[in-house]
Amino acid sequence: MIAEDKQFNDTDSIFAYIFAALDKCQLLNDKYSYRSYHNALREKFPQYVIKMGFDHAEALYHALTNRNDYNISITGKQVKQAEKHVRDIVVRFRMLMSPDIIQ
Repeated sequence: MIAEDKQFNDTDSIFAYIFAALDKCQLLNDKYSYRSYHNALREKFPQYVIKMGFDHAEALYHALTNRNDYNISITGKQVKQAEKHVRDIVVRFRMLMSPDIIQ
């Protein structure tokens, strides 16, 4: 998913989408901040050249989870687009975890 997105998009937004999808699917085993998640990804996947700064992606994640209460640097259009990406990722996660789908 990350490699796929990085081919077409030069932002780190995919990480906010994935984190929001993990949260929505209740796949996180504890409460983590977006910053901890972002830094863990930077350490684990250096090949993806994940940016040091996480302000935009973190703001996007909070916009996705806090509904209508988000940073003014994020537009409604960005939130709508992000919600679509999160829905798609949630479907992918659920398909991967479903015992009814043959892999």
